Amino acid sequence: MLSFMVLVRVLNPTQFGYWVFFLGVYTLLDMLRSGLLGGAAVKFYTSDESEENLIQIEKSVLQLAFKLSFASFLAPLVYYLFDWGMESSELEVLALGIVPLSFISSFSVVATWFSQAKQNFKAIFQIRMLSQVSFLLLVLLGWYLEFGLVEIFYAYLLSNLLSTTVVLLMQRVKLNDLVGRSKAWEKKLFSFGRYSMGTILGSNLLRNSDTYLLMALLNATSVAIYNVPGRIMALLDIPIQAFSSADYPRLVDWAKREKWVELQNAFNKGIGLSIVVVWPAAILVFTFADFVVWVIAGSQYENSVLILRIFTVFAMMLPLDRYAGMMLDALGIPQKNMTKMWIMLSSNIIFDILVLNFGYGVNAVAMVSIATYAIGVGLGFFYLKGRVQLQIFKSISSAFQLVLLKVRR
Repeated sequence: MLSFMVLVRVLNPTQFGYWVFFLGVYTLLDMLRSGLLGGAAVKFYTSDESEENLIQIEKSVLQLAFKLSFASFLAPLVYYLFDWGMESSELEVLALGIVPLSFISSFSVVATWFSQAKQNFKAIFQIRMLSQVSFLLLVLLGWYLEFGLVEIFYAYLLSNLLSTTVVLLMQRVKLNDLVGRSKAWEKKLFSFGRYSMGTILGSNLLRNSDTYLLMALLNATSVAIYNVPGRIMALLDIPIQAFSSADYPRLVDWAKREKWVELQNAFNKGIGLSIVVVWPAAILVFTFADFVVWVIAGSQYENSVLILRIFTVFAMMLPLDRYAGMMLDALGIPQKNMTKMWIMLSSNIIFDILVLNFGYGVNAVAMVSIATYAIGVGLGFFYLKGRVQLQIFKSISSAFQLVLLKVRR
């Protein structure tokens, strides 16, 4: 978030809109890789106890991740084929730069998957903080030296290279894992991952479809105005990500061993803790939205205030949506989660196009998100019916008791 706060001041709104669009495209390509392999890597690594199998999983995952990075060549290909009507040397550098960025980041991304499977959250924190802090320092230098969009990209590439170098030196992943393969494990990973990929790809498109449509139908400045509240709301998503990342390996293990009581309790506990943390924060952000936008992005983004207030409403649905989807994966029915996500995405795109064509602008696009996540929550618990039961009041009560107990200690 600190680097974001500096970036909105280093770049003008148009440049920042291009930067947001670039990150959206890169993240989409990264999600193809993470969606196909990330969940599968955690599931199989957690479920298997054979040392020989674990080594084969590590090799297969790293090799497949590296191969999938070739999808990044689509970005410059699309740029040169269509050019999107935006002739810019800066955009050309961003389009070409996605390719080395994808290959470089594959090692650190794989390292975080296996760290999650081992429940080594300290390692995940170290890997992510290394790239984020180094990028922040480079952006601060750019603020002083008046970096442009191209220099900001090189700073981002360098921070990812630093993270990957440290990961390799610490042998979180090994270069020699790129040699040797297991067709059987590749087939297993693809078989499970195809549904997870559909889900995560849909989730990423859902997050970024507004950005793509605003860039296509309006302009880069609108993208920047819309993204500021989105980045602020990402802070509210951090505790949900933390709780769900910690819970997922346990949910998979209990589902595999058919420990339904433990599974039910962990599911509701995770939802309860997420709600207890996120809902009060969302109410505070809603109340002081103008001040929050001013602190984070400055006075030039005052048009983002109403969008931020709208976002806080659907943010209160995120714990329910996230845990419903995660439970579908843990129960071994990821195709249901994928279906849910693509219905949400289709609804979001259709409604966005309608409101933009009728001239309602970025605020209406934000309103569409409330309807989209309401659909997602409803579908998620419809698919879970008869498998696990949501006990919302018990979840919140138990979470409050747990928080109070921690405070007293």
